[in-house]
Amino acid sequence: MKRLPDWTKEEIEILVRNNSLSVESISARLPLRTPAAIQVIRNGIHEFHQKGDSSLLSKMMKDRIAKPEIDLVCPICGENIDAEADR
Repeated sequence: MKRLPDWTKEEIEILVRNNSLSVESISARLPLRTPAAIQVIRNGIHEFHQKGDSSLLSKMMKDRIAKPEIDLVCPICGENIDAEADR
């Protein structure tokens, strides 16, 4: 089975800017990503939000979440992600 390429910054932007959409709706916008893969990244965002780190996320993803340019909301718990306040 061929491994898909790493997530791109553009894909992460689509994911974090549409966190209120269902996994299936986001999957339609990210044709290279399965609903299962999207859910894994959402779980990683929640873990990062709760613990300040996540083994599920790449460095690029963590950097994006840690320095939000827009208000981010955790796709799992619905809380605002204020990365600076969480550390």
